[in-house]
Amino acid sequence: MKVEPNQQNKQQCYGLWKDCFGDSDQYMNYYFTEKTKDNEIFQIERDGEVISMLHLNPFTFLVNGVTQKLNYIVGVATKESERGQGLMRTVLTDTLRKQAERGEAFTYLMPAAKEIYLPYDFRYMYTQSRVTGVLALKEEMAVTMQEVKAEPAVSYESLTDEEKEQVVSFVNEKLQASFDCVVLRDKAYYERLCKEMQAAGGNVVVARQAGRLLGVCAFMLENGHIEVVETITTPSDTREVLTKLKAFLQEEYEETSLQAAWLETYFLDKEALFSELEEAKEVEQPIIMARLLHLEHAFSLLRQKEGAEPSNIVVCIEDPIIKANQKTFAIEGTADGIKISETNEEPALTVAIAELTEWYFGVREIPQLQGIQTLTSPYINDIV
Repeated sequence: MKVEPNQQNKQQCYGLWKDCFGDSDQYMNYYFTEKTKDNEIFQIERDGEVISMLHLNPFTFLVNGVTQKLNYIVGVATKESERGQGLMRTVLTDTLRKQAERGEAFTYLMPAAKEIYLPYDFRYMYTQSRVTGVLALKEEMAVTMQEVKAEPAVSYESLTDEEKEQVVSFVNEKLQASFDCVVLRDKAYYERLCKEMQAAGGNVVVARQAGRLLGVCAFMLENGHIEVVETITTPSDTREVLTKLKAFLQEEYEETSLQAAWLETYFLDKEALFSELEEAKEVEQPIIMARLLHLEHAFSLLRQKEGAEPSNIVVCIEDPIIKANQKTFAIEGTADGIKISETNEEPALTVAIAELTEWYFGVREIPQLQGIQTLTSPYINDIV
């Protein structure tokens, strides 16, 4: 059974997505209009019908200061009547091997259930600190708050090109100062994000005060429920950003209160956020799983810890899916980074690829590799 990327069967893939995930037509129209412009759809066909599929959506990352093209796995689905035949295993493992052959350092996904992907050596590497509650929208707020009336929050798409570039610079500067593995933003990224949020009833809004950029919020809003996907700001500006967001919601929507969830809260002052919500609760939610693919490339993105002894060790890697990784490697720490090469030497350590993935992202310690600085602060929150 052959697994091939194919962009010609989008209509069949649309139907399979609808059957398996139940997204709204508006959101699916966004996805199959925008995301399929540059993604790959790996699929299995039978008698001309797509019965199983997997989408690779490309993103540009900055990993330890190095720009990387990496793929986000989404839309893993099999027609209900064809399940139980190992089709998902075939499409997933074949795609992983192709990604490794192309030299991709790692891949990642947001699982419906972790148990689906544990057998394929995916492990959690990113957790969100989420806050939920009830957001009250007071009718008189936009009228009485003169500073909000003077400079209200506006949608990103209404900005001039120069203002959009300022937003991109503002966001990238904050992300790069805080994280070692992050999706880079540009105008095209935000223009697509606007379309995605609007397809789910929301928007991307920008808050400013006296010409100063305060923050950027991306949110979805459906059936009286708002999910704020991301807020990039400075903690000290949290209260002002939230006030402007609430004024924007009151102006644009008819709701007087909303069930609210802030999915990403890293840049927010939690005390200020809690003060805006009724019945506020905080929960840690693992959301992204990853898997190492091309080991030489992946290790080249790591660095030796400052002041640590050079890491020189021979390691046997166990990877039942990607045979190019099922070998013994010499790992060498240098001033230019970490080098890894195949060797016939006797290994001092044997590590399964899943354990190595956890170590790579700072989830697990491997004492023999403690001189290597792993990726300990990823930031990945795109939905598709």
